Amino acid sequence: LLQQASHPYIIQFHGLVRDERDPKRRRYAVMSYAGNRDLADAAEILPEQSKISILRKLAEAFSYVQTLGLVYNDVKPTNVMLGKDNSIIDFDSVAPVDEPEPGAVRSTWGFQSLEQKVGINHPKNPVYGLGALAYFMNTGTAPRVGLQPPEGWTDLNPGEQLDWYADKLFATPPNPGFSKK
Repeated sequence: LLQQASHPYIIQFHGLVRDERDPKRRRYAVMSYAGNRDLADAAEILPEQSKISILRKLAEAFSYVQTLGLVYNDVKPTNVMLGKDNSIIDFDSVAPVDEPEPGAVRSTWGFQSLEQKVGINHPKNPVYGLGALAYFMNTGTAPRVGLQPPEGWTDLNPGEQLDWYADKLFATPPNPGFSKK
């Protein structure tokens, strides 16, 4: 499905290949060349208007992906390549909308919604990711960057995972750099 997808802000995906020489038989994505500069490398030097433009283009790209019945689940600075099109890459985290994957984490800690933490491919996941990118572009860090999964995370059922994360999320003191006005 992604091979037929065509959007100006999505790197052309050509398919997956398996390296038969690799003992783990990993699969690799084959995509058009996207350049070598990602948002993580450049966020602090971008002017505000460029940041807004990038977020708008990404919102368009994620909306297009959803018209295909898919959700892009790994919104993070290293998956946004900067160039003439400011394109998204890394499609191994794309999954059908509402496809349940209990316990699966198909995204990056610090940039994922509560639903993603328990493997739910919800259409709003990229919306949270865009907010996390905006936060990153203005602070240089991911929201909740210090919040890492506990050992044995994959042994917990989805409800236990959500409870653990919600407890940690709401127990975290507010960022001292921001004031409540």
